[in-house]
Amino acid sequence: MEIALALAAIVAIVSVAVFGGLRSTRAAGWSAFEARHRASAPLQGPSFRLPLCWVGTRFMPYSNCIRAHLSEAGIGLHGIGAFGWFHRPLLMPWTCARGLRDVGMLGVDRYELLLDDGVGEMGLTFVADALPALARHGVVLEPAAHE
Repeated sequence: MEIALALAAIVAIVSVAVFGGLRSTRAAGWSAFEARHRASAPLQGPSFRLPLCWVGTRFMPYSNCIRAHLSEAGIGLHGIGAFGWFHRPLLMPWTCARGLRDVGMLGVDRYELLLDDGVGEMGLTFVADALPALARHGVVLEPAAHE
């Protein structure tokens, strides 16, 4: 009985991961970016786990399941864990970068990089550790707006 229950739990978890991955891939627009920016080689460069990433719409963000690689070729993105099963790696060219702004609050440092390829947008939220690597590619923090 215990084995059957454990097996049923595993099947349920895998089913949720599969369905959730397929649903979020279509709804959030990863597939559309994949058609335009699919990585053709393994991603290289320093990598950072993104606390938050939105693709196409801010209403369906990915939380802590996307890793960004910063290289001369651009920003490589891939899913971590089960999200990697349904999200093929992307390589966004640096020309898509539209600005880095401080989005931190309550003492937590977070920085959002907006990417826009002329067809769609995505936002990548980095932690402070990524700022030097981003600066090496010409992406610097925008001045804060005065109130």
